[in-house]
Amino acid sequence: SMAKVWLIAIAVGALAVWLRIAPSAAQADDFIASPEVQVPKSSVVTISTTIIPGPQDTKLEAWLCLPKATASRQRPPVVIMGHGFGLQKDFGLLPFAEAFAKSGMATLLFDYRHFGGSSGTPRNLLNPWLQLEDWRTVINYTMMTSLNGEVDATRIGLAGSSYSGGHVTTLLANPGTLPSEVKCGVANVPYLASLPVVRLTFSSNGWGRTLGYFLHVGLHAVRDVVQSLFGMGPHYIPIAGTMANAAALASPSSSKGYLSLVSERPLGGWQNAVPARILFLFPFYSPAGLTGSALRRVDRPLLFTAFEGDDLTFAEPVCDFHRRRGSAPIQLINLTSQDGHWAAYQGFELHTQVTSQMTDFLATHLVQP
Repeated sequence: SMAKVWLIAIAVGALAVWLRIAPSAAQADDFIASPEVQVPKSSVVTISTTIIPGPQDTKLEAWLCLPKATASRQRPPVVIMGHGFGLQKDFGLLPFAEAFAKSGMATLLFDYRHFGGSSGTPRNLLNPWLQLEDWRTVINYTMMTSLNGEVDATRIGLAGSSYSGGHVTTLLANPGTLPSEVKCGVANVPYLASLPVVRLTFSSNGWGRTLGYFLHVGLHAVRDVVQSLFGMGPHYIPIAGTMANAAALASPSSSKGYLSLVSERPLGGWQNAVPARILFLFPFYSPAGLTGSALRRVDRPLLFTAFEGDDLTFAEPVCDFHRRRGSAPIQLINLTSQDGHWAAYQGFELHTQVTSQMTDFLATHLVQP
């Protein structure tokens, strides 16, 4: 009927107007790497840059952090560590590497492709399956090279936080594809499944407000996909911000907590922006499986940390899935903090306590008696 034709025409017209006027959180030209960025200095570890050949001719940049003081001449075990959603190795990970070093462990901090010192365009493109591929690339490179003979590649631990805590969980929940040299993993405030996070986001922010937010982000995601299909470059939304500005991470604590981790001169000219298509990928990535069943496949020690007050990945699903682990060797540290999701990072309430517990766990399984 004519009414349906008019409705379709109005909808298409409205979408066309939106695609034209919706501002992007960044432009491709904004990602300008500063020539002043250098490897940080530390009194605890010696830091050197490692370039790892990645998939599709990409190059993954990593910092190898070796303990300066060691009681033996043995090569140390190594913890491979990647950061969370849209974050880079220069954003608050060094304090963890320094803590691990004091217990005799080296740490390899790496950037995913499209981020930091690693190659890949468009910048800040976030795809969980590509990031898992990067984890496997870094693990295999470490095993093949022992990082230029500097580490004992028969004793590897994995450590991640938030989104990368989900990646560590995914890797350990697929033991058939994980080398035996990987002995254990740590997942700080891990993202484990999409459905409980969406449910708790709705309940904590109200249905009307949250539905409006997802529709808002959805329109940005449509624009990003349309632009990419026509070779027009990505359309960005803020990584951290508020529901009002359609940020990917829009919980009340996100903006302050997230941006406090960003370094003064970010590697690769990082911007607070991510291609909006991530909305269409998010529902399909659930490291623990929709019901937590994937955790029962974990056959190596894994440590979860959860904080009551976390308004981003939430403590409830972490604790709930931990209860469903069956006989899998997964430990849980559940604490309460006013800093919620960000409590384990330097400058926040539980940094010293949680870092110590993570270090003890890793050392138990990696450092030879």
